[in-house]
Amino acid sequence: MKAGRVHVVASGRVEQILNAARELFIRQGLRRTSLAQIADQARVAPATLYRLFANRETLVTALLSRETDALLAVVDASVDGIDDPEEGLVAAFLTFVRALREHDLLQELIALDRDLVLPLLTTEGDAFLAIGRDYLAQHLVRARDQGAVLTADPEVVAEIFARVAHSLILTTRTVLPMQDDSRLAELARETFARLAFVPG
Repeated sequence: MKAGRVHVVASGRVEQILNAARELFIRQGLRRTSLAQIADQARVAPATLYRLFANRETLVTALLSRETDALLAVVDASVDGIDDPEEGLVAAFLTFVRALREHDLLQELIALDRDLVLPLLTTEGDAFLAIGRDYLAQHLVRARDQGAVLTADPEVVAEIFARVAHSLILTTRTVLPMQDDSRLAELARETFARLAFVPG
């Protein structure tokens, strides 16, 4: 499967199917879930499902796109009202990493179908890495426009952060204080903020 972001028309039927797929993927993984099972779980005819999603790859991509949009909305909410660019970066990074590490669908898929999911996150993961990079770059550009001085091109800094977050998802064992929000926030201020912004 190739990673990518597909925006599907958010009809009630589409949401019904994606919700059913999400529940089944968490419960039994990708490999053991058929489109027929998803149609049955969603209480729609198989023909309806196939009209909306030609194959499992299309459905999985649409589901991952929806999950990504929801995750970024959570990050947006965490920085809403924070005027200081460094504090905004710290809040965004902490929320992003925590949300990914605690994401039930992602973690279950890694546990149940590691061989199918890891390529989506690594060798075939360019599209999802780009989503994270572009999202963070937009925030950095906004901070620059408001007077912050960046240490490098926004896309370069954003990609470094995206790759750090990415590695923390794939390898959860770490000496970083991931379970202590205050210590992790202080670490982010001392390292990531210095990496992104020239001190005023």
